[in-house]
Amino acid sequence: MRPFPVKSLSATLALALAVSACGHEQDEAESAEEFAQQLALGVDLSYIGMGSPRQMIAESDLVARGVLTDVFEGVEYEYEGPADDGRYTGIYLTFEVAVEEVLAGDESLVRDGKVYVMVDKANPTSPRDLAAANPRPEVLLVLLDHTQWLPDHASAVIRPERMPSDAPIFFARPDGLWLQTPSDQEMVSPFTTTEALDPTWGRPRTIDEMAEVVRACRQGDCP
Repeated sequence: MRPFPVKSLSATLALALAVSACGHEQDEAESAEEFAQQLALGVDLSYIGMGSPRQMIAESDLVARGVLTDVFEGVEYEYEGPADDGRYTGIYLTFEVAVEEVLAGDESLVRDGKVYVMVDKANPTSPRDLAAANPRPEVLLVLLDHTQWLPDHASAVIRPERMPSDAPIFFARPDGLWLQTPSDQEMVSPFTTTEALDPTWGRPRTIDEMAEVVRACRQGDCP
């Protein structure tokens, strides 16, 4: 299975994002909504929600906010013998994020101020096209360290050339990948909606609000 297995999200979410985008009187080129739509197109994920802020912090390796500086090819996997059935070919891309604040987790996992994140994509989706569409949004990421993770029967991870060899390979939880530009009134996710978050989050609508929930939780005010 993919590294983060169970809510199913596909065309319904893409439609919701499209409707939301049409409802905002703003420059689409400066919004994260269109970028999120492109990334979500054709992706059908099943996953287990991250639960409450307390549970999220306990079960994640790093929670950070920063800026999406680049998008490029994703990791691939090497197989021995006939085990490779193509399921893991071309299904990831990489987000390069310049970290501005570590909200929770191990700060030593950040390399030269950046993290590198595996993100699901549909096979035909071009990382180059997404890189060109990148509005450089602020991001909030809930990350798992998948540096040592391998699919069944795989023997090695093949990093993209632009990913440093000593950088951890992170995987963003599907409900822990949020984007927002200055022209966006609310944060958006390619794979979920704010309404789907556990009620203990208190319905945050912006990255600032979600980050404040995590900070408060670290200080003991944690539902």
